Amino acid sequence: MENKEELLEEYGSLMERMLRSGIVRSGNVISDYGEHMAAKRLGLELMVDRGPFDAVDAEGRKYEIKTRTSGSYMNNGGPQLDLNQLKSCDYLVYVEFGLQWGLTKLLKIPAEEVKYKKKGKRLIIDDETLRRYDVLNEIKKGF
Repeated sequence: MENKEELLEEYGSLMERMLRSGIVRSGNVISDYGEHMAAKRLGLELMVDRGPFDAVDAEGRKYEIKTRTSGSYMNNGGPQLDLNQLKSCDYLVYVEFGLQWGLTKLLKIPAEEVKYKKKGKRLIIDDETLRRYDVLNEIKKGF
């Protein structure tokens, strides 16, 4: 069994490096890295002031970015979604990573077409949503 103090010390060191590199901006690794990857893959500019949306594109369209990881230690629901966040956005970008941080899903959903569960305010990513709004495969072809 690994020493907890050593693991936490290693985590702290990694966090410092990720903050310096710009991969992480707030200390929330999952959401920050999701924003970083979405901006990189979709050509978005992340907002510095963390206002009512996360990023903009070259045409001035506004994006809210939600991220989660999939795997045994995560719940099966989509990320929490505050519908007020979508009122000022044109698109919701959904980013999902596997346990080893590989990008498994990248969706660009028009804000007015976002599906969610009212109870718990969770984003719904169903087969139809995946089929219609998946941009990961398009991007992979372009690289």
